[in-house]
Amino acid sequence: MPVLKNSVEFSVKNLYFTSMRNFLRHQPYSSGFKIFLGFSFFLLFSCARQGMPPGGPVDRTPPRVLKTIPPNRVVHVSRTTQIQITFSEKMDRASLNDALFFAPRPEKPIRLKWHGNTLSLMLPDSLLSDQTYLATIGTGAKDRHQNPLRESFTLAFSTGSQLDNGRIFGRAYGTGSLMQIQIWGYILRLTPLPDPETESPQYITQCDANGRFRFRNLSPGNYRLFAVVDREKNRRYVPGYDAIGFPTRDAFLTRADSTDGPLFFRIAVRDTTRPKIISVFATDESHLQIRMSEPVDSLDASNPENFVIRVEDHTPSETLAVRVSYRNRLNAGQIILLTARQDSAVTYRLRLQNIHNRSGNLIDSLKASGTFKGSAQPDTIPPKIVRISPPDSSRTVLPDVFLSCLFSEAMDTASVPSAVELRNAGGKTISGKFLWKQPDFLKFKPDHILKGDQYYRWHFFTNHMTDAQGNKMAEDSLTTVFRVVPDDTLSEISGVIKDPDSLAAGPIFLHIQQSNKPGLQKSIRLKAPGAYRFLYLLPGTYGLSGFRDENRDGRFSPGSLKPFQFSERFFVYPDTILVRSRWPNEGNDLELPK
Repeated sequence: MPVLKNSVEFSVKNLYFTSMRNFLRHQPYSSGFKIFLGFSFFLLFSCARQGMPPGGPVDRTPPRVLKTIPPNRVVHVSRTTQIQITFSEKMDRASLNDALFFAPRPEKPIRLKWHGNTLSLMLPDSLLSDQTYLATIGTGAKDRHQNPLRESFTLAFSTGSQLDNGRIFGRAYGTGSLMQIQIWGYILRLTPLPDPETESPQYITQCDANGRFRFRNLSPGNYRLFAVVDREKNRRYVPGYDAIGFPTRDAFLTRADSTDGPLFFRIAVRDTTRPKIISVFATDESHLQIRMSEPVDSLDASNPENFVIRVEDHTPSETLAVRVSYRNRLNAGQIILLTARQDSAVTYRLRLQNIHNRSGNLIDSLKASGTFKGSAQPDTIPPKIVRISPPDSSRTVLPDVFLSCLFSEAMDTASVPSAVELRNAGGKTISGKFLWKQPDFLKFKPDHILKGDQYYRWHFFTNHMTDAQGNKMAEDSLTTVFRVVPDDTLSEISGVIKDPDSLAAGPIFLHIQQSNKPGLQKSIRLKAPGAYRFLYLLPGTYGLSGFRDENRDGRFSPGSLKPFQFSERFFVYPDTILVRSRWPNEGNDLELPK
């Protein structure tokens, strides 16, 4: 039948082309049009064939390990055994090159050889005697349809009479695919100060889709682990390029206590660059604008002692006083200085000291100074209100709200409080405290919780407000109105935080954030372990996390490599917490890792 079908098809094609040739030969068309017409009929005939569409069901099944030689967890394995791993289907061989980890690692590279679905590990030398070996296939291994292993697989065997049974487990947290995170393990007896930049780990495993990992069949001893996204796949950490997470402590295994965990890692690309000055410019006779290469720490920027201005090429050295300094909240890479009156005939040199970026890197000493020409331009520009929170006409304001106002420049902080009033719908003034985060940013904390389902007016008598140079605002007044959420709409989250380390010190910071709504978040500070409550929460689902601030600097310290420092201990609540109106969610207890 196939022969007959092909013959008929050939005859039809031959008849078609013969007829077309005779037809075009006797038509009065131009030669170009005849070519176009003939080619069009050819395409029509060629595309008219019909048949079954190619392909089939999409393969979504992850591959599995079916068999190994030697079998898993056997002892007395011959030192000349050839190690083989058979998969349930054909694999993407290139992915195995990056997902196979063998420990202890031989001095020379291992060659991989394939026979169908079976992978053979061609070791450069015989196995060591009386040694436990681990061959781990990470979750980066994929089949030909790019389906990864569901979880890492470890083949454990021993050339001696017993198999080491030590286990270390934990979890890594980060953004993106967590399956790309590798956990690198170093035996501290062999490498007392392990450096992932220059030393390959003795043990490697990969995290699963939820960031969980597990080492099995480890020998007794002390281990230091790192969580790394090895982008170059060379088993070397590249600072500023690879993401890394530092441990909160080392792992310790003994024959009697052969399991340690959980160990937690918070992974991120660590900023290793130092901030530097890009430019310095005098905007008027009393203001300097410093453009930095990156955002700097706001506390460092708010300390005038970190800025020294001297007259260039002048002996003895003459200085220009810095009265106020702060980071621009609308442009975090910019620092504003309010100086004594400048001399327009003088060139000044500004030097920054003790300025760090947000990652804690100190300013580059070679890029920490810059020159500028003094200005004779007086400051006559009136200040403005740039942003108010909550915005005008807001209807979902929480009862424990902090009100805030951002100005266009540093203000005379003494002139503002008497020119601001918060009143309820009945006209009663709401008392509170004025808090200046920096001289251009005011916060107002009411003395009492605001009442639900009521409107409030925040009034600014702007004609009584002046900036630090005495310039008044141009507007006479400004009023914003907002509504507080009804009490029966809100709820709360509560629980108890425990710490198994009775010798630990430092406050505990807890943070919640509503899922998919980054603006809806709250933080609280506990002096010590104990009960906690998040009040006045809108309905929704929330994530809960926190850390113990052991160095008491008010922020999470993720650790460092050089010098090596452990990460501060942190926790992430395993599930999202559902909040429903008038239904407090209690019993969300947490325990810091030991």
